[in-house]
Amino acid sequence: MLTSMRSNKVITGAGFRAQEVKMEDSTTQLLKVLITPDQLVYLISEATSGKLILLQPFQLARIINNNDWVEAVSYVVEKDDLLKREFKEKNVFVFTGNFTVVPNALYSTESTRDLLGVNSLSGCNYSRL
Repeated sequence: MLTSMRSNKVITGAGFRAQEVKMEDSTTQLLKVLITPDQLVYLISEATSGKLILLQPFQLARIINNNDWVEAVSYVVEKDDLLKREFKEKNVFVFTGNFTVVPNALYSTESTRDLLGVNSLSGCNYSRL
């Protein structure tokens, strides 16, 4: 968990950590990450009970363009040691104002990358994430 950030685009929020739970064995835990245009929040929970172990928000500030957003998100992902651990399951949700509704009959996993490209942030380098 990052306690201080050296990026001028990321502000670490007040997080929650359950004191009675140890973080040593993350392979029995779930990681869920929510990324929006204004924030990145992640939570870690026990896989069996669903009990919340940790909740950590980050505010993305001074975001002028899409590349600033990618830079801020990349910074958190690269610098936060908890996000680098192996978990039983990882889920990342990215919510932006851009979306496409695809009828189930037309959807295929092979077309996912192309569909994401329709609503991608123009000029962003997603390989950095």
